[in-house]
Amino acid sequence: MRSFENWRTQELEETFGIKRIFDSPLLTTWLNATYDFSEREIEDINDLAWDLFRRVEYWNEDELKFQFIAPFVRLVDFNEVEGVSLFTQRFIKAKVNQVELGGVVDFVVAKGYEMPKPPYFFIHEYKQETRHSTSPSGQLLSEMIAAYSLNQNNLPVLGCFVTGRLWFFVVFDENKYALSDGLRATDPKEAKQIVAMLHFAKYFIADAVRNLTPA
Repeated sequence: MRSFENWRTQELEETFGIKRIFDSPLLTTWLNATYDFSEREIEDINDLAWDLFRRVEYWNEDELKFQFIAPFVRLVDFNEVEGVSLFTQRFIKAKVNQVELGGVVDFVVAKGYEMPKPPYFFIHEYKQETRHSTSPSGQLLSEMIAAYSLNQNNLPVLGCFVTGRLWFFVVFDENKYALSDGLRATDPKEAKQIVAMLHFAKYFIADAVRNLTPA
């Protein structure tokens, strides 16, 4: 089995026949997501963005996750979606085109409450600002390929990888993927947009759960 963290994007394209596209209606809609923030939420986002701005260059990966990402993502409660939970540091593996790939995923929103199970809706990978030797995009894409194969429902898988202050959003559907430009979480305006996009992901997941639940 080859670990997720050892894949690079070009290898994934050559091995699994996936292709990057630059015109994704779903990604465009996601990037333009809106949300009606309360004053308290805006204060919290601004405080987190300022703390990130001051410290991101010095944090290691665990410090980034603990001091910024955890309270930032907690602004959106994915656990409110019926039958779905947010899991961290969970092992996933799959066999795709006779190739086994797997590993520990930083963040996944999936069915289940004690252990994640398909469908896997939304996957994150986090890296510190500097000194990351693996390919964040390759690692995330390999996880999304595995998730899409395990889901067996033909629904797109949403993803996000973070390198310090930058958040990149990804949509994977069948054998195509679309990748956004990076949004800076150190900028209060862009940080608000990231949170709006997390809310969009939550609504997307809730809608998918309703559509997948037998009447």
